[in-house]
Amino acid sequence: METKKVTEEKFWGMNEKTFCVVMHLLAATQCFLILSPIMYFTNKGKSEFVDHHGKNLMNLLLTTIILSLVWNTLASILTIFAIGFLMYFLQPILLLLLAYVAAYKAFKGEKWDIPLTFKVFK
Repeated sequence: METKKVTEEKFWGMNEKTFCVVMHLLAATQCFLILSPIMYFTNKGKSEFVDHHGKNLMNLLLTTIILSLVWNTLASILTIFAIGFLMYFLQPILLLLLAYVAAYKAFKGEKWDIPLTFKVFK
């Protein structure tokens, strides 16, 4: 975990730590399908810290979309056995947990790689 000094450059009127925290919290509210990519791609290349957190968030986005298709199909099949019903609640809880931890790490100024994600954006 690498801690970074915050620059004075503003991203959408926020410093880079606050900007990254907002990106991650939008992922927790599942508004990240539209707002987080817009936030990242409009500020891509302006800060190494924002790039790191933005790429991790895009990896989380892609992983969530791909695994949602598989997970929900499997949950639908297993609903017959009452196990699938619990699976519908597990995925959003995991997304919330990962997004909140990532937001906390961004708040602390740390570069943190979100685990359990496909590393498409490097």
